[in-house]
Amino acid sequence: MSFSAEYIGEFWDPLLAHAGLNRWLKKEREEAYSDWLAWSFEQLSALDILHVLGIAEPEIVASVRSHAFKIEREFYIPDGRLDLLLTLESFLTVIIEVK
Repeated sequence: MSFSAEYIGEFWDPLLAHAGLNRWLKKEREEAYSDWLAWSFEQLSALDILHVLGIAEPEIVASVRSHAFKIEREFYIPDGRLDLLLTLESFLTVIIEVK
């Protein structure tokens, strides 16, 4: 199966959506958008998430086929908290800060 830039499986790429037009998020803070983005990622396979995020390193892509991302919201670190923390076993960590 080939992927286009806008379409992944049964889901449109959530990063291309204009979330400001959605009435749920229009007047909300970044926490609401982060919740929506986390939920969107939870609907996708690890391979699809890599595609959405533009991660195409062959060794990473080959490693994710039988794994799933662990997706955490408001992950606390000593200096504050991270909006989204995506981890794939012990070989990949993705931090997303929503602004």
